[in-house]
Amino acid sequence: MEPEDIRKSYNSSFANEKYQNFLKSINDELPTPVGFRLAESPLFFSDDFRDRLINAGRRHIVHFILRPDFKQLTEKAIPDKCRCANENTHPHSITMDFGIWKDTDGQIVLKLIEIQGFPSIHAFQAFRGDAYRSNFNIPDD
Repeated sequence: MEPEDIRKSYNSSFANEKYQNFLKSINDELPTPVGFRLAESPLFFSDDFRDRLINAGRRHIVHFILRPDFKQLTEKAIPDKCRCANENTHPHSITMDFGIWKDTDGQIVLKLIEIQGFPSIHAFQAFRGDAYRSNFNIPDD
């Protein structure tokens, strides 16, 4: 199914009651309610666009982070008061947030917004994706 078809199906079957159930299903599983707004809809990307995002992160950002001299190059970016004990030379996991928009030619442009080096967001993203699928009619793929 193409993203446009999934979007049409999602939008036509959306109901506030489903969204409230989605929020409840998430908050019921957590020790405290989510303290930020969760979107009424996930984003639906084509395989090509998903691959562009992955390649942008992998080819440019991860390639840089994996440089042997990464720690030396970025040492001055962290204030002393924010340093962690026993920090390793490279993060074990990273999450990249991209801004996405169309340029004046109508082409999709990706811009890195931030990088996070902690894994807790990964678990929440998977958990949230499952909640969307169980509360709305979204294909598994």
